[in-house]
Amino acid sequence: MPIAAWSRSLIPDEKIDIDDATLKDVLRSQIDVSAPAMLAATLAFHCISADEAKRQAAASMSEIRPAAHFVIDKASLHAVRPLLLLDVAGLSDSAPGPSARGVAVGAGIGVTVITARLEAGYMRTVS
Repeated sequence: MPIAAWSRSLIPDEKIDIDDATLKDVLRSQIDVSAPAMLAATLAFHCISADEAKRQAAASMSEIRPAAHFVIDKASLHAVRPLLLLDVAGLSDSAPGPSARGVAVGAGIGVTVITARLEAGYMRTVS
């Protein structure tokens, strides 16, 4: 989870002058309603039946809708996240008996800038 004070959404949730909606609401409406209708109209203009145009538009929009909703709702311009680290490693050979095993724990920080993610941490062996 990002630390709210050190994070900022890529698309702000700000009120705009259209029907007391937010910018995110308008963008969601554009992706869910306007874009499929405009694409269907464009396809129908190019001599495709109206039903086939609607079907093709719905299929095309279903491919991009999840990515568009992620960008609208969850993408961060920048975000800082705490990290908890755990590492378990083992060494064994074919001989019977216990094998060597190590466990390490640690903490770190993750920084996301649009799509680039940088993470750093420190771990200490506990067993």
